[in-house]
Amino acid sequence: MTHQECTCLSKFNEMLKKHNTEIDVTFTIPRDGGPMRALPKIATSKIETRKRVGPVIAAPTFCPFCGQRYAPQPAKPAEADIYQRLIDASVRIEGMWPFPVSPAPEAIAEIFEYADEHEDFPEPLRALVSSLDERTKDDLYKGGQADWDMAFDELCAAAARKHISGWIGIAANPMMKPLGGGGGVQFSWGHYQTKVMFAEHAEQLLRNAAKWGETNFMIASAPEGGAA
Repeated sequence: MTHQECTCLSKFNEMLKKHNTEIDVTFTIPRDGGPMRALPKIATSKIETRKRVGPVIAAPTFCPFCGQRYAPQPAKPAEADIYQRLIDASVRIEGMWPFPVSPAPEAIAEIFEYADEHEDFPEPLRALVSSLDERTKDDLYKGGQADWDMAFDELCAAAARKHISGWIGIAANPMMKPLGGGGGVQFSWGHYQTKVMFAEHAEQLLRNAAKWGETNFMIASAPEGGAA
């Protein structure tokens, strides 16, 4: 059965228009990596105002007017083979976040430090950062809390204008060394590398992370002088 979303939000906004009023919305990306949608906003605020993190977004699962579920029942999790591939390749996902998102999780601040200067920073995010004016980039790189928040909001606005949305993730993989000549490798999580990734859907990001780990293994286990 095809899922049909309710139209309460647009209907109520149409009725409120004559009062010069509209319902505040928040834009969300479902955890399954589905398309972005606008939902009625639930106001949240920080408890500890001195902390940089938060407040988080609270988004309704069901329409507050008619009770209908906004999104269809969650699809089954990403195929089990993705998780097995991640395990086999010794890839650890250190974090995943929808983008654009506001307010931003604290960990995202570190991801975007000098993003346009790193050649391996994922497109289209690198080009998106490069499109900002110099002052906004400076605030994004090293601004205080208020300046950084404004810079990140501008980054999200630029992403919306360019129709860029998806998932940002940080994948980690141990540094691997050949083990003898039998094609094996040795590694330890005491020395590992990380990679920032971006994909339109969460499942695709996991697949990309697994492929990255598998490639690292093939390179490390390839015979000396042979093709990886």
